[in-house]
Amino acid sequence: MTKRDSALNALTRRNMLMGFGALGAASFLAACGTVATAPADQPEQAAEEEAPAKTEEAPAPAERVTVSHYVALNARHLELYPTLIEEPFENDHPNIDLETILREGPYYDKFNTLVAAGEPPDVLWLSQTEVFTQGHTIDVGPLIKRDNFDLSIYPEQLFRDGVMYEENVLGLPNQSGGNWPVMPYNKEILANAGVSDPPVEWGDPSWNAETFLEALVKTTQREGENPLHFGIGNIGRGVIAANWGPFWGARWVAEDFKTVVCDSPEMIDAIRYLTELSSKHRVMPVPGELNDTFGTGNTRNNFLNGKLAFLQTSGGGTFAIAQGVQEGKPFAYAPLPTFMHTASAQALDSNGLIGASQVQDEGWELIKWHANHPNWAIGRGNAPARLDHFEVWARELYGGDVAEKIRVDAYAHSLANAGRYDGLRVLPNWRNPIYDQIITPALDALYRGQGDVVETMNALRQQIQAEIPD
Repeated sequence: MTKRDSALNALTRRNMLMGFGALGAASFLAACGTVATAPADQPEQAAEEEAPAKTEEAPAPAERVTVSHYVALNARHLELYPTLIEEPFENDHPNIDLETILREGPYYDKFNTLVAAGEPPDVLWLSQTEVFTQGHTIDVGPLIKRDNFDLSIYPEQLFRDGVMYEENVLGLPNQSGGNWPVMPYNKEILANAGVSDPPVEWGDPSWNAETFLEALVKTTQREGENPLHFGIGNIGRGVIAANWGPFWGARWVAEDFKTVVCDSPEMIDAIRYLTELSSKHRVMPVPGELNDTFGTGNTRNNFLNGKLAFLQTSGGGTFAIAQGVQEGKPFAYAPLPTFMHTASAQALDSNGLIGASQVQDEGWELIKWHANHPNWAIGRGNAPARLDHFEVWARELYGGDVAEKIRVDAYAHSLANAGRYDGLRVLPNWRNPIYDQIITPALDALYRGQGDVVETMNALRQQIQAEIPD
């Protein structure tokens, strides 16, 4: 296999982007034999007898195909990508060249630029609903059926909610992610506050909204009015938009994706609990308070620095927790508390097939390869999409006894305990203007103890409904 330049900071489309061999089912040229023809005045039999023996020629080299893959790679992934993805994939598919296109800035910005220029990639990592509804990716359901690809390797509800739109399959996962798949916590802060470690089993009745709040209160400490550490950092936009309502049996937008229902009693309870963590109990900072108190508003960094007892973080953020444990920090994983439902804010991140691709069969081979190997998850640090890949992932990522110390089993079983998704996150304009311009100012006021929750949610229902696309 030809080795290409791996200078990852000098990648460009089609000729410089890591040159990772793309998938390709190559078409083979038929081998040609040399056949003698008899002169017109001689019998065919004589011609056959006098003809020289045929020379067997080796088959012509298979036609090579290039498949481009648009991805986002973190620092760990950049280092390991050639040996974990490029080389093994090209060994399995010797007639395919894999070209990797790295994001620049916000993930979909460069993708949209490529599409506008008429040069879309063939395969898109993070194949989400909004990209499908915009017409960029296709339903791979017929390919799954054609190849008898076994979807039972994924938890059924998690796959349906995270990888499907109506009856369309948006791709195949190569990692799990989610807005809050598992709860990192600081064992030392809990012990010093007299709080027992949370249970490791999902759905343990002793770990619920009430006991979680008690733990947050006990682990929040101040010196006068100056916080020494908070129980938890700010809950992020993704959780609030996609997961928080379903934790409580509520939703921003109904499953028809058209009807706003954020003024339901269940959603009012959910938002009251959330915002009172700041306004009433003072166990979660108000917006901006982390930066004002500790000099950085980065929630994960504050946790790593011992300023938070519990952490809400995405799947991508959990790798930093593993690194912390390897450095001797007292971190471990717990299930999320059962609010009204036992549920992780877990998701499956999938590779999807671009409709404009001219090499869809080869692109599909790449997608299947990623789905069948834990290599992407090992390289990136995110957890796998399949429970049967967790053992090798944990061994490669954590090593030694770190997996046991960190209670990785709680993470593994987040897959089977994934909660439902809110209809809001399916809307193409859910980030802007709905969340950023409408929901955020209203919640910020509630965090600061300004306004009434019932009145706020009633007003939000009308404002959001006006933004629902036809």
